[in-house]
Amino acid sequence: MPTSQTIQVELEQVYTLDFTLERSGSIAGRVTDAAGNPVTEAWIHPQVFEPPYYKTSEAGEYLMPGLPPGTYTIAIEAPGYGPWHIFVDGMYRTTGNSVTVTVELGRTTRVDFSQQPPSVFYDLEYPSQEEAEEDGWEFAGLWHLTEERQCAEFIPDPTPFPSPSHAARFGVPGDPTYAAGAPPPLSATERAQRARLGLQAAQERSYGELITPVIEVAGQRELQLTFHYFRDVEHYQLDSFDRTYVQVSFDGGPWETVWLLDSMTPAERTWMQAGPVPIRVPEGATSLRLKFVFDSVDGYYNEFLGWFIDDIEIRPPEVSPLTILTTCEDLPPGQVGHWYEVQLQASGGVSPYSWSWDCPDSPPGLSLDPQRGRITGTPTQPGAFCCPITVADSIGNMARLDCCILVEEAPDCACMLLLHDFATLEDWEATGLWHWTLGSECQDCHLLEEGFAYFGRDDACNYDLGTGVQGYLTSCEIVIPDCVEAVALGFKYFRQVESYLQGSYDRTFVQVSFSGGPWQTVWQRDSRDPSPECGEAIVGPILVPEGAETLQIRFGFDSVDMYFNAFPGWAIDDVWVGNAACVDGLGQATWPMLIEPEVGPREPSFLVVPNPVRDVYTTTFVARGVEAEAIRVEIYDLAGRLVWEGEAAGNELVWHTDDLLGRYLANGVYLYRAYIKVAGEWIVTQVQKVVILR
Repeated sequence: MPTSQTIQVELEQVYTLDFTLERSGSIAGRVTDAAGNPVTEAWIHPQVFEPPYYKTSEAGEYLMPGLPPGTYTIAIEAPGYGPWHIFVDGMYRTTGNSVTVTVELGRTTRVDFSQQPPSVFYDLEYPSQEEAEEDGWEFAGLWHLTEERQCAEFIPDPTPFPSPSHAARFGVPGDPTYAAGAPPPLSATERAQRARLGLQAAQERSYGELITPVIEVAGQRELQLTFHYFRDVEHYQLDSFDRTYVQVSFDGGPWETVWLLDSMTPAERTWMQAGPVPIRVPEGATSLRLKFVFDSVDGYYNEFLGWFIDDIEIRPPEVSPLTILTTCEDLPPGQVGHWYEVQLQASGGVSPYSWSWDCPDSPPGLSLDPQRGRITGTPTQPGAFCCPITVADSIGNMARLDCCILVEEAPDCACMLLLHDFATLEDWEATGLWHWTLGSECQDCHLLEEGFAYFGRDDACNYDLGTGVQGYLTSCEIVIPDCVEAVALGFKYFRQVESYLQGSYDRTFVQVSFSGGPWQTVWQRDSRDPSPECGEAIVGPILVPEGAETLQIRFGFDSVDMYFNAFPGWAIDDVWVGNAACVDGLGQATWPMLIEPEVGPREPSFLVVPNPVRDVYTTTFVARGVEAEAIRVEIYDLAGRLVWEGEAAGNELVWHTDDLLGRYLANGVYLYRAYIKVAGEWIVTQVQKVVILR
């Protein structure tokens, strides 16, 4: 179709011309060679049957006008040139001879083809380190520019280098170590003891930084880092030494670590490629620098070759076309009064995504989260609601899905499935200390009416039996009507248990089981939650699994251990289970948590009672959370010297604050590590403090 027309205009004559404006967009761009010069003999065309061809101008530019909105695959033909680096709207997309793009109404999509690689590459092929420094490199510590021929006699042998002849190395020049006057080596026992106590050598630490020149990143949103390295360091699994890591800084700001290896990872002793390591570019950032850091941490075992770096590359990630993966068939019909939820899916483009829908007559009660791409809500009216859904990425690419959501009238459905006021325990099964009671003064809660279920002892008003205690209060089977998609439950309760923030004890929890399946936790409190507590809980919506016909609920109590159980416990009253659609303000439906109360050996915690030790000469180490066969304790002073050790069967060990010779220790801070034997295996705790203040 012609885009222009020439006419002859004569004096005092009137001419009428009709123009038809098409609903279209366009594609435009520029083609350049490896030096950035325009390519004038390139032909651009869409991959369609009998396509039109568009030749580049003297400036290397082209224009494809009058394209109806839609998706196009654009190809380039330019004899004598290899694969092209293709940029869409200023962002690197892919390398090849074609790319798929979206054309939008009234908008020009820019597609540029270039022979210039879309990356910054450093092969470190400088004639000298001085010339590298003139180019912006910074070498500190034992970092230096080295030649391949200077390293050929090293063991292990790092040659050949990835690039022809040069690389950066952290190590003593001409020497296969990174030790600089290191102290005498420690024995394995001494090293293990220092690591166990967190003590490190303060002298002769080897440290250095290799910093790249400034790299321009204006307009970039995400980059990928790759580099080759050869690493020969100490292997020590008990702590972190000989650290090799990479950091990034934007516009001279703080350094952030993006890659790390240390002595706990065995040295590869061969050239490896690291990455691609993703690097997110902050909004508005214009430049970055990379820093390669070697830190031996201490002065021991530094007789290794060190760290070589070569072929550093920073490039933008390849970007695939933005596509909505969700189809119209993935949007299920909804029902009035029933919770509706659909997660929309997209791929490609440059995240984050932004979702929207053009709905003059949107489904009442439903909304689309623009960040998460989730349609949720409870429909309030029936009908077919047609809403074009659009997703846009962070660089303006867009994709669209035209669908209708059908909302149907919901059938009448029961609201209440169970209601029990605990006038008796009929139809409930009680184990452990669960029983029916009229209550006493220790259950101080105005919500509890006369008669309720109670886990505890009425006579003592606690659950202390001298051992760990556990029990369940379990309902009968509750029939779930077919029309119920999700359930909710509620109860009133009084809870007063031990307060202990360092571990989970005295657990009170509610579980559900569908059609005799596994018990799954939907509500839980323990010693880390404040008590006493008088409250009312509403839990849900809880999705009913497909095919489930019945439901049971149970209330569980587990003290976990035998300690600190002299508290009133847990009381339950006025339990109900209902159709979640009948309960206001519940939010979105979820599956039950797949959490079971722990049984058998648990993660131990450790107490010293008293701590600090005041006015007495005895304190007790207590292992909690497990049935210990034995415990062993080692006491150290702050210099790392062992001053006392002891072992006892069971969960407790008494220490009279004396040393290995039986003399009372002076006031001060001491370090201890405990060993707990469970099922024949010793569990080691972290180093902790005990204080003597007599």
